[in-house]
Formats: sequence, C-alpha cells, structure tokens
Amino acid sequence: TVSLDDDAILSATRAVLSERAGDGGLTAKDVRHAVEERLGLQRDALLERREVVIAAIEKAVNESGAAESEVDPAALQATVAALEGNDAAATALVLIGRAAGAEAPAMLLAAESAAASESAARALVSEGLGSALLPLLSPSTPKQTAELALRLLSAASKHAAPDLSQRLLKDGVLPALLPLLALALGDAVAVRVAALLHALADSPSSRFRLLHGGAVRALTRAVVEPASSSSLKEYSVQATASVAGRPEDEVSLPQLLGDLCGERLPGTQREGLAALQIIAELQPGAAERLGGVGEVARGLRAAVGSADAAVAEAAAGAGEGAARETVAQKARSRGGGWRCSGTRTPRQRSPRRAGPSASSSAHSEGGPPPCSRRAPSLVPPPTPRPRMPARPGRRTRRSRNTWS
Repeated sequence: TVSLDDDAILSATRAVLSERAGDGGLTAKDVRHAVEERLGLQRDALLERREVVIAAIEKAVNESGAAESEVDPAALQATVAALEGNDAAATALVLIGRAAGAEAPAMLLAAESAAASESAARALVSEGLGSALLPLLSPSTPKQTAELALRLLSAASKHAAPDLSQRLLKDGVLPALLPLLALALGDAVAVRVAALLHALADSPSSRFRLLHGGAVRALTRAVVEPASSSSLKEYSVQATASVAGRPEDEVSLPQLLGDLCGERLPGTQREGLAALQIIAELQPGAAERLGGVGEVARGLRAAVGSADAAVAEAAAGAGEGAARETVAQKARSRGGGWRCSGTRTPRQRSPRRAGPSASSSAHSEGGPPPCSRRAPSLVPPPTPRPRMPARPGRRTRRSRNTWS
C-alpha cells in the first residue's frame, strides 16, 4: 500500500480532470492511472486505494460545478438590466475592463449576462469585447483564464444574431483561437474552441472569414492528430461542416473537403486541397482511401480545371500522389510483388531474345519491371458521350470490306 496523503491524491485528481475535461470517454480507472503517473507511482499503485480516488473524483467534480455557478442571481439580474438600459455602453466598458484584467468573477458575470440576454451580448460586443479578450487567448495564458474567456465569447455568439459573430471575427479572434485548437492548452480548451467556431459560422460572411482564415485546415489537423480525443474529433468535424455551410448534413470530413475542392472560387479550392494534403501527410495510406471517396474525386477533377494555375497544379499533383499510393498499396497486399495498378503483369522477354538493356539491368538489380501504362489517376476521366443507334434500314459498316 502506498502511503500518500489524501490531499495529495485530491490535488492530482483535480489537475487530471481539469486537463481532460473534454474527454467524454474518461473513466475512473483512466483517472486513477493518470493520477499515478502524475504522482510518479507505478501502474496500479493506487489500486488498493481506489475508494479514495473515487471520492476525490466526486469532490473535484462537485467543486467544478460550484465554481461554474458562482454568480449571484441578484447581481446577474442587475447587470443584465444595466446592459439593456440607457447606460449600456458605460456598463459594458466597465465589465469588459474587469474581464480583460482576468478577474474571474467579472468574466463569469459577463458570460452569464451575455448568455441570458441578446441585448446584453450586443452591448458587450459593440464595445470591443473580442479585442479586449485577445491577450487572454494566448497559449501562455493560464488554462482556467483561457477557458473563462472562451466561455464568454461562446455566450456572446450563442444568439441567432449573425452581426455579433461578424463583429467578433472582425475584432481578430480567429488568429488567436487557432493555436488553442492545436492543443496548446490541452484537449478541453481545444473542444471549447471547436464549439465556438461552430457557433461563429452562422452567416455566409462569417463562413467566408473562417474558411479563408485557416479554420478548415486547423480543424482538419485536429481531427487527424493522434493526440486528439474522440470529443475533439467530433466537435471539429461538426465545426468543419458549419464552416462549409452544411451544419445539418451527416457527412464525413473527406466528403466536406471534396466539396470544397469542387467550388468555383480558387481560394476555396485552395483551402480544400490544403486540408486534404494535411490528411495525406499525417495519415500514411490515406491517399488511397481518399481516392475512393466520390466527392474527393469529383472535387479534384473540378480543381484541375481551376482558373488559378497553382490550384490546378496542386490538384493534379494530389491525383498523381494518390495513384502512386494505390500502386504501392496493391503491391504490398499481393505479397511485395511489383505490379502496375489496373494492368496485367508485363510479359518478360524470351531467353533467346533477351539482351542487355537498361530496363532489364535495372530489374535484375531489384528495380521494378518496365510498365507501358501509367497508374490510374485519382482524377477520373470525363464521361464519353453515348453513341446514337443506327437508323433502321441504314447500312452500317461492319468491317473494312463488308457492308450490310
């Protein structure tokens, strides 16, 4: 039995739950193992004291819920009334100044006020809430402070008011949010960021700013990042669908990116191609799977004909890369023998006719045999037009010298 004070276990439990707050699949056993690792103990060292760990989990969860609701109802009512009254601007400036100073009570009060009333949220956003909170969204900010700032921004953008989201994006919150999405402050903060991006994508103007500001690339990286939790992946896919203008559709991430590649604007095509490249780089063998998605194939075919030469070249390169990956994958599945994808194995020369050549010498040294056909591209060829049937009674040419 490990001789540890219960307070040490409680402190470690609080830290673990704070770091993994966004992990929906977290169990008591996972928490115990994380506490053991944080305390420098061997695995299952606290197995005999699991009752103490469970009690610490319950206490930490109850403390967290109490901290989130530490807002005096009377103070909240008075603040909302002031933000909706004639002195809304002055009240908002005072509240924003206190929140920008990382005063937790003021940030909680502002968040609850913005969530309770659209007029209160509008007063806060109009007085520069987004710009004031930018220093609190830095990766060097304490995690609790960043979470409160994100909670305040989420409360201000929860109403069906696209102009509020547009103002927050104009204040420059997006560049500050993207590093947090890359797990700069942990998974729980990244989940809050993904949920906020989903809420901000409530109008064509906001979606345009998010898309061309790098949101889709950052969300894609969060989905394919091995360290991301299942909750972060789910929120990131939902946010990507919202940025793409399809928040209600049940579609996968490759389908969304393929549709972006098929848009008419070269800038939108560029963002879709960049996101597909991120998947191909971070997930070995993903190029072949992407080639089997119809939306990706159609999107790349459309991007090859883009008015932007760089976009067209990148789309053609993506298709060729996927084709090469398909060839390699099929060769590995056949036991390592090299074959041309989509063609028969090239016939070897007869021993009587075999002569020294560059291709035969390269094959004898371990290189691939020559192939007369290229591997199929990820970009499908255009569909040929159907031939019209011959009219009744009209002569049809059957061969070179035979007519019917």
